[in-house]
Amino acid sequence: MHDVADPVRYHSISLVGNRQLFAFADRLAALQSTPIVHHLFIAGLQVRYVEIAELGSQFSFERWHELQTQTRADIAKLSATILTILAIAAPRLHSLGIHDWNVDLGADDLPTFPFLHDITLVSRPRGSLVPDGRFPSLRRLHIYTASTGLDFWLALTHLTSRATHLRLSGLSEDSRTPRFLRVLLNLPAAQRAWHGLPTLDVDDGYAPDSPEAAQAVELAARFLQLEHVSVQPASYGTDDDWRCETGERTHARMGTSLARLAAESERGEGVRTFVLLPEQRSYGRDEARRDWLNVIEGGEGPWSPGFALCGNASPAERAVSLGERCVLGVA
Repeated sequence: MHDVADPVRYHSISLVGNRQLFAFADRLAALQSTPIVHHLFIAGLQVRYVEIAELGSQFSFERWHELQTQTRADIAKLSATILTILAIAAPRLHSLGIHDWNVDLGADDLPTFPFLHDITLVSRPRGSLVPDGRFPSLRRLHIYTASTGLDFWLALTHLTSRATHLRLSGLSEDSRTPRFLRVLLNLPAAQRAWHGLPTLDVDDGYAPDSPEAAQAVELAARFLQLEHVSVQPASYGTDDDWRCETGERTHARMGTSLARLAAESERGEGVRTFVLLPEQRSYGRDEARRDWLNVIEGGEGPWSPGFALCGNASPAERAVSLGERCVLGVA
């Protein structure tokens, strides 16, 4: 029976926390044959320094340095363990979700992932640029990040230029993403009235003839197969202790710019479909795992056309129902 069960025993693997990651790595090392893993979810937990609160009045800078050293060692061990698991799973992996951890997908130790179709990263892609051809089948990408820049989009072109679906979650106080998306969606430059004359809206686009505009056009041209783009901003100012008036204004301008993109896309303008989702506090581990399980069951996961029910939007979000989609209304 073991010979029959072993090929499918590791079909779908969810590893939450350091103990499960280390234990699974040890199990893999003890196997006599390479397991077949089709779906993998990883959530590594970094040390949160909870010991400091427990120390109370006995806290010292010497103890703080000791905790930092232990943390760096734990991080290095966990990073190496995750890369080992990914390398073993790579040959037959179809979907991958990584939460609470920055994984260097360009690491030399990683092989080609010939069948990997879906990736969710709850962090910005960091580390080495991914070698061309490492993810030849990657089509759907979901990244949780507070902001993007041209370096971010350059990294994505190395991760995959063949993606058909892209979702960004967690954007906050980010004026750069709407500018690039306007180029990516091939929408006309936004204008606003100034002393009765139309002028370029600098919140929505790059300055003409600027180096940034030229680079954005060149990067956007690499996403030849991209069909659907969605963005879900983070909700801002829910905690009074970190509300910032300047940041709140920047976040509001970002929301307005994204809403304009969504409205233009809804009218059929541009070359790709763009959906703006209602703001959300965060994309937590439980939600990420639910989306991963939905993909295993044949669903669309975070790339679902419905994305979120309009009824879940708060009045402040001014959600407007467009069929099964929700976008924020334009003021």
